[in-house]
Amino acid sequence: MSLVTKISEVGSLPTLPTVVADVERVATSMVGNAQALADVISQDPPLAAKLLKMANSAFYTSTGARISSIPLAVARIGVNEIRHLSITMGVLKAFEGPKVLLNYPAFWHHSLLVACLTQQIAIRTSEVYDDAKLHHYFMAGLLHDVGILLYDQKFPQEFALVVAGARESAETFLQAEARLAPKETHALMGGLLLEFWKMDSSVIASIRHHHEPTRAQQNFEHITHSLACAEALCAQNDKKTFEGISPFVFESSCEKIGLTAIAAQSVWARANQDVLKFTDVV
Repeated sequence: MSLVTKISEVGSLPTLPTVVADVERVATSMVGNAQALADVISQDPPLAAKLLKMANSAFYTSTGARISSIPLAVARIGVNEIRHLSITMGVLKAFEGPKVLLNYPAFWHHSLLVACLTQQIAIRTSEVYDDAKLHHYFMAGLLHDVGILLYDQKFPQEFALVVAGARESAETFLQAEARLAPKETHALMGGLLLEFWKMDSSVIASIRHHHEPTRAQQNFEHITHSLACAEALCAQNDKKTFEGISPFVFESSCEKIGLTAIAAQSVWARANQDVLKFTDVV
């Protein structure tokens, strides 16, 4: 039985906490406001605690006093950053099960950095300033390797085979996966999980094709190439990805979306600042 078939039959697929959907509903509502968002967050103590910790972090308190009010924290951080925090904590919660082979702190730091990079690339190469679209770029970066998490927690034996195959053949995980499981890649499995989570189609498509961005549908090309560039930037700057990356993908994706070498340096510097917001989250 294939893993794709098994995924549809697994009775305990990771699910996102309801607060994630509640935050999204209020944040995107035409009648949403800071107090309504604060009310939702207050119903989830772990999220409320992380929000206050973030609001009082050095990133946000350089010119302001410490606060202990959820509504004030909402106002200080802003709606889109709260959406980023909510989805990040939601996915952490969904995958809080047994850890098998992955170094989870390193994995999540990489994922958050790619999220910040993907968002910054969107701003620099397409003038995307719409909060909803920027949130999709952030989610694409955050969740690009969610299929690896699914491998690690739900199919550890199959995951171990690919990891061992990479080690024994001196390959990257991506190369071993292409050789040993070409029809059951982490990108495909991640896309299937996000379909189950009813994520936006642009996020699903970008994750499904982030190692083969030229295969993305035309209306999803920019987000997919942005994600590919973001992950490749990590590899180029010694923040190596777990699975490896093709230099050709980076070069072709940068050319496709018009990310120049100078812009890439600026994006890298800004994203490394942005990721500091999440220091106490993972």
